[in-house]
Amino acid sequence: MKHRVAFIFLSLSFLCVVPGITLGVVGTEFDTTSELNDGEKSPIKTPFALQLKPFSKGSMETIKSQRKGSAFIVVLWSVDCPPCYEELEMWRRVKASYPALDVVLISTDAMALNDEVRRVVEKMGVAMLEHWQFADAFVEPLRYEIDPGWSGELPRTYFYSATGEYVGRSGIIKQDKIEAWIE
Repeated sequence: MKHRVAFIFLSLSFLCVVPGITLGVVGTEFDTTSELNDGEKSPIKTPFALQLKPFSKGSMETIKSQRKGSAFIVVLWSVDCPPCYEELEMWRRVKASYPALDVVLISTDAMALNDEVRRVVEKMGVAMLEHWQFADAFVEPLRYEIDPGWSGELPRTYFYSATGEYVGRSGIIKQDKIEAWIE
């Protein structure tokens, strides 16, 4: 717990210097042009308020049924996962290169960390993606619903084909692997 508090404190102190981010106001453009970890400036402005949907029993089936017949990607991440930040930055770049790509982000963080999840999403420039956040403190059934073989390691990415078949991968996914899957 000591590490978690320190990480959140450092994250908050790093993020609070970001000017121009106002959350929860519909119709406002959020300026996400702050410098990212890779030194690149994020060119993405999102003309909408970030919506974090609660991920509870049945949510994975909802995600899949809304995309029946289409390929898509599901990415699981957490504010406590440093490699996840690197991957979120990569998803920003991939989405900029492939605007039609359907990517769903699911934060495995407790709802108590909702504000921190929002700040990270805005900071990483991925607010344009669909977002869900675990809404149940008992996470094992939620993980099982996503994938009975998944034990919770992060980041975790699922590549769904248009036929509904999927492949799950743990760890950071390289951008060239995603581009090969797209093509």
